[in-house]
Amino acid sequence: MTNLLGATEKDRRRDPREDVDDGSVEIHGQIFPVKNWSAHGFLAKPCDVGCNIADELDVKIVIRFASEVIEFNCQAIVVRIDKKRLELGAALVNLDDAAQLAVASHFDDHSTSIDNLFAARA
Repeated sequence: MTNLLGATEKDRRRDPREDVDDGSVEIHGQIFPVKNWSAHGFLAKPCDVGCNIADELDVKIVIRFASEVIEFNCQAIVVRIDKKRLELGAALVNLDDAAQLAVASHFDDHSTSIDNLFAARA
């Protein structure tokens, strides 16, 4: 079964992902570009950091937008590695209160904008 966007049930994610034009993640002192992120995780590509699924990493996330910069340190748990495509997906954990607020505010504002867009079309 597919949804309106063509994604199958298997492809469904807990949170919508947002493409990132200017973002990075620092892992083991190396900086990798962030391809996309959500309120609970990120995908870095290209990223070949030599870790395994379920590894806990100390990371520094920096996401830049025209009107804001979100920057924080936290831990991330590796949930996906694609060595062929040089992708690393990880779930964000142990964010401090300020980071949680910044991330939640960004995605709340973003989802409100999307909701308003669809409401305007109805």
